[in-house]
Amino acid sequence: MFSPEPARADGWMLMPAVLSDGTTMDLLTGGPVDDRSERYSDPLYTRWTKVQERMAMAGYSDYRLEYARSFCRMRNLHLAAGEKPLATFEIHYVQRLIQAPGKGSPTFRDMLIWSHRC
Repeated sequence: MFSPEPARADGWMLMPAVLSDGTTMDLLTGGPVDDRSERYSDPLYTRWTKVQERMAMAGYSDYRLEYARSFCRMRNLHLAAGEKPLATFEIHYVQRLIQAPGKGSPTFRDMLIWSHRC
């Protein structure tokens, strides 16, 4: 009925970005930068959730440059009229460590995994 090895952590990415005119935005949502302490990872566990988890792992650090470059290409090569190009951004992975029942609330760890200039 219960998993013998339940997950002890989950997480999500934050990507605060700066456009060429100095405007800040969240690169993942296109909205304002939101650094609230608790979001939720994808409840359906999509392929992009797996990509984000992998990017946060030290063993996949060789992929981070190309991952970051893809965001520059997606934005800067397809600008609509009046849109400003992406200048810089950071990739943070926020890990929520889940405590055992009765041991307290989850704890959070913000890990800066990449800084990029387009």
